[in-house]
Amino acid sequence: MKTTSALFFLLVCIFAAVGHAQDKDKRMMTDADYKTFLTQVEAALPKWETALKNIEPERVRRTSFATGKSLIDIGQIRATIAEQGVKRTLSGELTLLGSMQSLDEMGKVIGWEQTMNGTPTSLEKFDPESSALIAHIRDDVRARIALLDKSTKLPVGAQPTGSLYGAIREERLKRIEDKDYPIPVDNDYRGVDGVWVPESNDPAKALVFPEQVKITCTRSEKTCRELKVTLGALGGMVSIIDIDEIDWPITSWDAHGLLASYGPDVSATAASDRCHSHVLTMAFGSGAVSTSDIPTHEKGCEEFFATDSYRLARGTYYVDTTPGNDMDKANPKK
Repeated sequence: MKTTSALFFLLVCIFAAVGHAQDKDKRMMTDADYKTFLTQVEAALPKWETALKNIEPERVRRTSFATGKSLIDIGQIRATIAEQGVKRTLSGELTLLGSMQSLDEMGKVIGWEQTMNGTPTSLEKFDPESSALIAHIRDDVRARIALLDKSTKLPVGAQPTGSLYGAIREERLKRIEDKDYPIPVDNDYRGVDGVWVPESNDPAKALVFPEQVKITCTRSEKTCRELKVTLGALGGMVSIIDIDEIDWPITSWDAHGLLASYGPDVSATAASDRCHSHVLTMAFGSGAVSTSDIPTHEKGCEEFFATDSYRLARGTYYVDTTPGNDMDKANPKK
């Protein structure tokens, strides 16, 4: 209980300290900005809800589930907005981010299925607005969690929180790692999978959420495709909060390895996308795969000044259901 109380105190302290950190990290929303953001999201919900209810689910195999899931997400978003309007919390922001990402992903599933069946929906026209809102709160959450790890001292009795960023750490979500091994030889195709791990031991460099990825590179297409599944651990629940696919244009490929890169995207809504170029390297012999987010140092990108590098660890995340995990501790048998 002492550790739990200390961590709760830690979350409260981080918002009290935000006022002093706003000038250092422009990604963070002030309380006034956050209220405006909540109003914008709330105003968008009826449009999304109407578009979803106008879909004819019997025409598409999976749309019925995706539509129902989306309506549940909208309900969760409304409930979280109401709670956050009363009291802003980091855990609340994380819940809101997760629900918005889930809604966005279900919308993409519905749009693709309906279009393939010749019945396009009106959801597509809301995608830019949805993506912009998600990027805004995602940047804010990342900045606040980084501040939590970098700037806040642990109260007496609290324990270090590890690489999953304290407030969202879930003891049941664990990682198995294997050693690198050569990537099978093929003149046109190479594939690898694993989890992204920071090259730095600095907690501020840790990923906000764990990422499981699969990368496939095709020489004839001059493209590497990264399929990324983002896992979330919120409120005692471990779930998939986002599925994303990234195309990496290949710039070089020889017998020893390949190099691919993209960015910066000057038209992007998210500052992190506008202000970084991204480089992927793959060594066929050793099996080493890494990526680097390199700041452009352009005007308006002053908050991004250091390169962040990650290696692909061969392995996977899993949920530990053995006795003694956090769920058992929270619900002791009587």
